Amino acid sequence: MAIARELRHWGFSFPIIHSWSEFTGSILTASKLDLGPFRIFAYVVYQNWRSRNAKLHGQDFGTPLVLAASIMENIDCASTSPSGRYWGTNRLHRPLSIFWCPPPPEWIKINVDGALLTNNGAGIGLTARDRHGPLVLAAGSGIMHWDPGQVELGALLSLRRFLTPAMLEAKDIIIEGDCKNVIDFCRRTLQRSTWSTPTIMEQELAFLAELNNVMMRHIPREANRLADYCAKYDMYNTFVWTDRMVAPPEFLEILQADLDGMPNV
Repeated sequence: MAIARELRHWGFSFPIIHSWSEFTGSILTASKLDLGPFRIFAYVVYQNWRSRNAKLHGQDFGTPLVLAASIMENIDCASTSPSGRYWGTNRLHRPLSIFWCPPPPEWIKINVDGALLTNNGAGIGLTARDRHGPLVLAAGSGIMHWDPGQVELGALLSLRRFLTPAMLEAKDIIIEGDCKNVIDFCRRTLQRSTWSTPTIMEQELAFLAELNNVMMRHIPREANRLADYCAKYDMYNTFVWTDRMVAPPEFLEILQADLDGMPNV
């Protein structure tokens, strides 16, 4: 299956099954060890079945790359494969203070966050990092708003102002935020049928089409500390850091803590 090839290319390993008897036999063996690879395999089969049905009925269906990313978006990858450490943030056997997790090779992970003050002042912040964790970009800006949800959404939409060549050239992009409602809303918006008349929100998110294979994830607040710092750093001006040498010491401390908590890549 093409979906399985994409996942293996990312470093995920799971059994090659040729028949139902092989599948059931392998599950019985794996049940004594680790069922993680079979969870991924089951998702591969399910997504392949959905894609075939959609194609058969003349509906939109994703490419193998998009379907593979969708599988990783909806499974607890950290507990299914060693390569899942690049995806998951719920690492049950890691200290709770260490949450940020690097993306797969050739990907860029973008974290966004918004912060709201009692006087309707607000800040939006984002960071972009690659597999090795150093800074690709950090940015923030101040806005006026009273709705925390709109501030979180504004943080995600602000990405269009700060796109860099590295982001545009990256093989794939992961966008993470700690506001589940905003992440789910944007994900649903991007998944709407392409033939429908674009909504205002779809037009707002159209800039994401400039990026390759965007996927969105909701993460715990602890995984978003660097973006949160950017959102609160300066709510009256706009700043952009592409070199860690110009960032303040507090920012570098959080960045270093993330780097210290990363697996060896």
